Amino acid sequence: MRKLFKGLHDFNASLDPRFSLAENWEQYLDEHLKREWNGARSLTLIAWEGERPIGLLMLAGYSDSPLFQYRHWAEILALFIDPEVRGGMLALRFVRMAKSWAKDHGYDRIQLYVTATNERAKRFYQKCKFEPVQEIWRLELGDGVPDFVFDEDDGDYGPDNDPLTPKPHNVGEDD
Repeated sequence: MRKLFKGLHDFNASLDPRFSLAENWEQYLDEHLKREWNGARSLTLIAWEGERPIGLLMLAGYSDSPLFQYRHWAEILALFIDPEVRGGMLALRFVRMAKSWAKDHGYDRIQLYVTATNERAKRFYQKCKFEPVQEIWRLELGDGVPDFVFDEDDGDYGPDNDPLTPKPHNVGEDD
C-alpha cells in the first residue's frame, strides 16, 4: 500500500512540487491507517494482481461546521492505479465502490481534489460525472512577487497607484 500511496504522490509532485511527501510520511500514513482503516467513516481498498498491489482507493466521510446546511460529504483521498495496468476498468470499479459506500453511509455526494494540470484524471472524473465546483488558487510569497500585475488594459492605473482607487482628476489641467 505504501508503494501505491507513494506512486500517487510522486506523480502529483511531478505536476506540483508542493505535493511532495514529508520525510516521515510513512509514519503518518501508518497512524492514519490504524485510526481509519475501514472504520465507520472511512474505506481503504487495495486491488491485487497476484502478490502485487496494483490499485488504491482511500475514501473518508467529512462534516463541516454546523454553520453550513450541506455539511456532510464523502471525499476520495486517494485513487491510484499502477501505471502498468492503467486503461482497464479498475479505476471505474473503485469509483463505483466509493459511490456505493457513500450512499450506504448516508452521504449525498463525493468530492475530491485533482491537480489542475492532471488532464488525464480530470477527463476520467468527468466521464464518471464529477463536475468542478471550486478552484483553489495559490499565491507564492517569495521575494520579488509583485502585489499586482499591470498590463495595457489597466488604463489609468500604474505601479504607483492603488489599483482599487481611481486616478485623481486633474481639474482645470489638460490631460
